[in-house]
Amino acid sequence: MLKVIRLRTVQDPPSLELSNASTLDALMSEVRIMNTMATVPGFVPFKSAKVVRGLTCDVLTEASEEYFTRKNNESLFQDPDSYTDATVCLVIELAYAGNVLDEVVIETASQVWDVLLGVIIALARGEIASQFEVTQSLRYQLFEALANFL
Repeated sequence: MLKVIRLRTVQDPPSLELSNASTLDALMSEVRIMNTMATVPGFVPFKSAKVVRGLTCDVLTEASEEYFTRKNNESLFQDPDSYTDATVCLVIELAYAGNVLDEVVIETASQVWDVLLGVIIALARGEIASQFEVTQSLRYQLFEALANFL
């Protein structure tokens, strides 16, 4: 799985005005967190990260078009057709982590509990391994999602 994040750079003036482009500091922080959490059960294994510049390859463009079609063109990600020779991106390679929860049809209360407990256990392991705290807001969202189903 690849995650492509556009970098804000002065060499690419349009990137400076994009809300979904990131700063170098934010990207480095994300890579450090992913690298640290890769060994914690329940988190996606991190494989590598590369900084690339220029236009995207056809395979990435086709994958993006398929994604935009599935999401009815509602996405936080930028269309790779808008990239120029000056565009700089961080490409993060992650191991396959299973099904995308947004796309899984959950039909029973048992399935809700399986997903909820899996998320809770993964977050607890993350809290212990990296000494971070899950925000009250995220806890509320998890329980609200459960309440909406039941």
